[in-house]
Amino acid sequence: MLYTDERYRNGHTNCGRFSQEYLFPPDMNGQNRRYDGRMVILDTRAGWIYIGRFKGEDGASFILEDADAYDVSETSMSKQEYLMMIKKDGVAPNRKQVAVLKDKVTAITFMEDVLDK
Repeated sequence: MLYTDERYRNGHTNCGRFSQEYLFPPDMNGQNRRYDGRMVILDTRAGWIYIGRFKGEDGASFILEDADAYDVSETSMSKQEYLMMIKKDGVAPNRKQVAVLKDKVTAITFMEDVLDK
């Protein structure tokens, strides 16, 4: 996962809440260009994960293309098991495009950073 603020990495989350800038600091142009075109996983507070190619963002949302929206609570498979399966077999998109609200996202991870074990 990509955390850039030392306070957040050390568990200081401002009374259980944290600023989006801790997780998603913009580059010099105010956008998260390092994600563009790359396969990412968006973890959300609601228990859903979104896996897809990062297309961009608008003011309130991250936009993924050819995405798999997966509700972790609807299966006995753990999130890690599901991600390992996706990494091995590839993403089976169930959304051509999806916009995920930034304030619902708790983490963004490059697919290549998912560990096999």
